Amino acid sequence: MTWQIIHNRGKYTLGELHLSDMRRQLTNQGLDRVILVQEASPLEASPVFNAGEEVSIERDGAPWFRGIVTRVPSFGTPSNEGKSYELSGPWWFLENLIFQQTWMHAANPQDAASKLHPLLKGRIVLGQDERGQPISIGQQIQEVADYAISRGAKFAVGTIDLDTLIPFDETKDLSCAETILRLLRWAPDAVSWFDYTTGIPSFNVVRRPNLESIPISLKDNLSIKSLKILPRHDLLAPAVILKYEKDHHSDEQSWKTLEIDKYPENATGDEFKAVVLTIELHGDTAHYIKQRIKTNPINHTDPAWWQARIPALSSLSRDHFSISNFSRRSSLPNELIEGSICDWMQESAEEDVITAQISYDTATESVHNKEVRIRLIATSAISKTYCKLTQESTGTPTPPFLAKKIYESVSTLQFDGHITFIEQELPTKTLLGKTLQILDAHPSWTSMNALIQSVEQDLSTGKTVIRFGPPKHLGADDLAELTRTNRNRSAARHSHSRHTGVPPISPIDNPRLSRLDNLHFGQNNYKKLVVSHPSSHETQIVLDPAPLPTPLTVSLREEYVFADGSLQKRFSLASQPFAVS
Repeated sequence: MTWQIIHNRGKYTLGELHLSDMRRQLTNQGLDRVILVQEASPLEASPVFNAGEEVSIERDGAPWFRGIVTRVPSFGTPSNEGKSYELSGPWWFLENLIFQQTWMHAANPQDAASKLHPLLKGRIVLGQDERGQPISIGQQIQEVADYAISRGAKFAVGTIDLDTLIPFDETKDLSCAETILRLLRWAPDAVSWFDYTTGIPSFNVVRRPNLESIPISLKDNLSIKSLKILPRHDLLAPAVILKYEKDHHSDEQSWKTLEIDKYPENATGDEFKAVVLTIELHGDTAHYIKQRIKTNPINHTDPAWWQARIPALSSLSRDHFSISNFSRRSSLPNELIEGSICDWMQESAEEDVITAQISYDTATESVHNKEVRIRLIATSAISKTYCKLTQESTGTPTPPFLAKKIYESVSTLQFDGHITFIEQELPTKTLLGKTLQILDAHPSWTSMNALIQSVEQDLSTGKTVIRFGPPKHLGADDLAELTRTNRNRSAARHSHSRHTGVPPISPIDNPRLSRLDNLHFGQNNYKKLVVSHPSSHETQIVLDPAPLPTPLTVSLREEYVFADGSLQKRFSLASQPFAVS
């Protein structure tokens, strides 16, 4: 068996680099590591590999491992000095890169008509694609992996076989690795691993029923040095009940709904060890803008309409009041009395000026063709409350068959333990990403299909340790960890905003026109003016042009008079002299 190390300075054997030991650990949902030990190397000597370098290892010319140097510790004893090199597999890239998703934002936030363009944000909604549609766990993990690869991660995507749909899960600032682990908590029987035999390591995620099984016989197998198997009856769940709570809102009104997904169908949730999860989902929302409008008809040809608007005319009898010579700037039928007209109402509105001439007679005055002018807002709107839907979003869809998917994971007996081999050469077969069967022993072990969680191999001793059992997030003595997965999760409030760019708050529509009331009473044209003494109506000054012949103008005129023995001037109200007939 030949081992070769490949890095940027060439290809070498272990002996050429004075490497005396090599250990590899492969882990489900975790970091793969290789430790290379270089003994008899002075502490002051330069390391063979520098941190950040990429290193590949081949076994008999076939790819065996590929990673980057992450740690280079030195060690020393009175009899020996040396260095070790820790190589980290591609999961390192996932641990050290924040996952970001595309969100739509307006190019100019001040312009409502501004085009939307995509921006990357650390706020993420899991289980949703860029269009806001549900996607499976496998599709979401594919997106995370593709994102890491596009940023320079050194791996490829192999098989990702998870079709489970999950509730939209909104969070922020997670690494790619944390994101994948968060997703896999909804698939307790899934295993992830990197296959190094493909040259560029390929990332795989597959559920337990779809994994290849490896049989190991205990009969006359001298290479097996230890074995421990524990059936995990404590992790068996008789039922899974998911209760989806949705808060719905329509302006000031709100209400709750509860949807229940359970498996088996006859489950009640009262069973001991049953998995009962309360899952918050964003419900339907609708926001409206409302405006109450009050209008009156514009009857400008009706004297009563003018009397209602001009208090001085309100007491006049119809027999002593008339109006003529109407004109309007607008032809809209109604006058705005209360409220404001907004564009979204789709009603016409404009400033109107109504002009007319009025004539009336009272005991104290007589007015002829006096011009009056009224400014108001004319509109086609009618008296009612106008309402417009400004924003609507459909709630988070309830994922179908999720209870059944989880039940399939937690209703099958799992076996926890490890098996240790010591052989002259390390096994060539890839073990991670497989399940394990133990033959020629207890009958239940033959079909246990235990998930292999990690594989540790030591080149110097030929030792291989296979650890198997449930995923690490189900490693407690009960199912509390599975329920704990859901406790810190909240409803995805921004899932609608991701692809629309619309904030969850409704926009405000400013009014365009409000009530306008301005009266111009015009210039008086009196037919008769009577001025009475406050204490006696019998004492009056009457200015009445009716007895005068026409045409004739009576006005203030200057005239000469004798007063106090001298010639003086005065002004009198008089007409031009005219001949006596």
